[in-house]
Amino acid sequence: MNRLMTIAVTTVIVLLVSACAAPVKGGKRFVKRAERVVGTVEDQPVTVSEVLAKLEQTGRKDVVLEGEDDQARRAVASSLGVLVIEKLLRREALSGLDETELEAALESARARMIKTYGQGDPSRAERMLQQYEGMGLEEKATEDRDQWVVNQFLADEVVTRVPISDADIRRAYERDRPRYGKDFEAVKERVNSDLRESRYAWVLGRMRRDLLGRGRYTPIEEMTGRVMRALRTQRAASAAP
Repeated sequence: MNRLMTIAVTTVIVLLVSACAAPVKGGKRFVKRAERVVGTVEDQPVTVSEVLAKLEQTGRKDVVLEGEDDQARRAVASSLGVLVIEKLLRREALSGLDETELEAALESARARMIKTYGQGDPSRAERMLQQYEGMGLEEKATEDRDQWVVNQFLADEVVTRVPISDADIRRAYERDRPRYGKDFEAVKERVNSDLRESRYAWVLGRMRRDLLGRGRYTPIEEMTGRVMRALRTQRAASAAP
């Protein structure tokens, strides 16, 4: 992928799911707690820990853990919306590959994890991942494989389907000439970037609506209630003598 395509794919991912990437846990020992399932997206569980991870990414975790006001409930519902889209998108992307392609992508991800975490030693990679990520080599490799597949899916299904001609760039420039200035050639790349981002937003909004419209998932309001009850129980247990 060239530089412009890489930037485009990154923009697509941010626009579509707001925060697809898992939070970084490096440098601290990560202890994985028992999972509490609050709903499903297709055949994939949605857990309280996943919701808390999304809340942490947006800096709203403390707000939710401290109480049950409307702000906390809205934050939980918003994070659940991101999770639903993320899981539907992953399923859509994976469904386009056969078993051979999936296994090849997994093997590649496994090799990257062994090199990154184990310096070529699978046993060391397993220990390091368990200590710092709270998951084993196979689970981390699968997570990495899935994200790679999603990136490729977005590049194929979205980025390459938003063609922009020189004429499009010129028209966008003329519509907003006061902002860009008089020298078209000097700002041509900037206009192109702005135009692509605008079109991505439109295409991605349509993709989001399509995924939500035909996907099978527990209603977000229902899952929100379950998350709030689970956290209430957790707070009560923590406060008990």
